[in-house]
Amino acid sequence: MVHVLDPHAEITWLEKYKAIHIKWKHLQMPTARFYEICAKAASMVVEHKATIWLADQYNSTGAFSDDVQKVIADNLYAMAPQLGLKSVLTILPKEKGTSYSSTEEWTQKAYNCHGISAKNFATLEHCLAWIKEQE
Repeated sequence: MVHVLDPHAEITWLEKYKAIHIKWKHLQMPTARFYEICAKAASMVVEHKATIWLADQYNSTGAFSDDVQKVIADNLYAMAPQLGLKSVLTILPKEKGTSYSSTEEWTQKAYNCHGISAKNFATLEHCLAWIKEQE
């Protein structure tokens, strides 16, 4: 496993699943900081030839700003195929508050626009089991 630690996120290469796992800790951050974290993750995708981008918000606090959500919808999902990604998977926040509802809404809109395989999950375990079923 390869780790990149950051105050807002932890990025890990999951070789068994050919996935980059981004475990978000604090979702409230400047847009520029979000770009920096995603750039680190994207370089790991290329380095390891990952096919899955796994955004894990399960234990996160706060919510992504409208600007960050727009970056995700307009840029992140659009670049996924260019990076060689086949799937973008999201673990929803465990707390069913504003962040949960917001994440569910904007991820579905983005998924539908870019033609990539994408899905939301309640837990990491459910997500990894689904990945195994797809093999």
